[in-house]
Amino acid sequence: MKKRIISLLIVFVMLITLTSCNESVKQWDGSIADEFGSGDGTESSPYEINDPSQLALLAKQVNEGNVYSGKYFSLLCDIDLCDIEWTPIGNGTYGFEGIFDGNGHTVKNLKISIGAFYDKSYPVNSNSKGYVSGLFGACTDTVIQNLNISGAEIQVGGFTDRSDISAGVLCGSCYSVDTQTVISNIKISDAVISTNFNQDNTPKNLKLGGAVGYFYSAEQSNSIFKQIQADVEISIVNGMAMYNYAGGLFGTIFTTQSGCSIENCCSYLSTKLDEEKSYLKNIFLGAFGITVSSDEAFSITNIFSKVTVDKIYDVSHGYPAYTAYAVIGDAYYPFSNDNSLSSGYSMENVFGYVEQTDKESGERRILTDLYKLPAMDFSQINCSGCESLPENNGFDPDIWDLTDLSNPKLK
Repeated sequence: MKKRIISLLIVFVMLITLTSCNESVKQWDGSIADEFGSGDGTESSPYEINDPSQLALLAKQVNEGNVYSGKYFSLLCDIDLCDIEWTPIGNGTYGFEGIFDGNGHTVKNLKISIGAFYDKSYPVNSNSKGYVSGLFGACTDTVIQNLNISGAEIQVGGFTDRSDISAGVLCGSCYSVDTQTVISNIKISDAVISTNFNQDNTPKNLKLGGAVGYFYSAEQSNSIFKQIQADVEISIVNGMAMYNYAGGLFGTIFTTQSGCSIENCCSYLSTKLDEEKSYLKNIFLGAFGITVSSDEAFSITNIFSKVTVDKIYDVSHGYPAYTAYAVIGDAYYPFSNDNSLSSGYSMENVFGYVEQTDKESGERRILTDLYKLPAMDFSQINCSGCESLPENNGFDPDIWDLTDLSNPKLK
């Protein structure tokens, strides 16, 4: 009898281990849960997400208007979305406003072919017909941390009347309005973002990012982005906008009277371009497709970026094929409220390069310029366009894996 009880206890423990969220990958069947796991949304007792259907519940409720402002969420397991069509968390009309901690877990096989459409006035691009796509479609004043995303496939298309398109693997569009936005310790791998829309109905803006498509911060809402690594392919072959911003990390960062700090980030961006249409469009490539600074300093520290383009840069009838730099594809600075110039940019320990390859001949060229900043004051320390990190790169080995200096990664 005693042996039988012990055997039953062993079987019970084994079953608990096999079904525990912390010990397995939970596969999604497309269902939506009725409630989250335990927790009340406070910092000490966050809402627990221990099943893909509960993550889908978060998307459903945010998109219906419950944005969970200031509420805490904790992911307790790896999730496999099984290439089932995902509805982004936040649809542009409403955006997630909580604190999401992935606890180092991974969301696998994210697939989106139909994002979210909205008509709304924002601080910029007011009254635009917008489109957002990503695991999080839209966020405002949020914290997202300690999350991995692997094997994402995001297709941007299925529309003819959108003027402003934002897509990112982590988040399509993110706004910082009243409080500080923080995105940290994010790793994105094996991701593909591609376009598929009618070229005859050209949108105005296409903002695609390995992590975030579009980020905007207003006055007194400083933002922090740290320890973000993204390996993504962005294809704008089957559809281009008038202005195309593709970034390995962010498609667009726009700050107004607010600071922005970016540190310890790694970007591996592979891009595919439409051979015929590219000359007639504005295309900007980099770890950040475009940045706009303000009268608060825009700080970029400890960055490595590699950009690959499937087309050798050339000019046809006065039109360039694209603009590509390793770190910032294009940079602007506005005037502040007192008509003085913005504080500009501060760079330290920034490295990277652009590799261009002709699809037919296989010819390879290297561009080592990191950025082309506007004529203004900005500081740079230990910044160099190069295919391999120098020995004195200044990166923290506790944060970076520097075993291969030509392919540094975050630990």
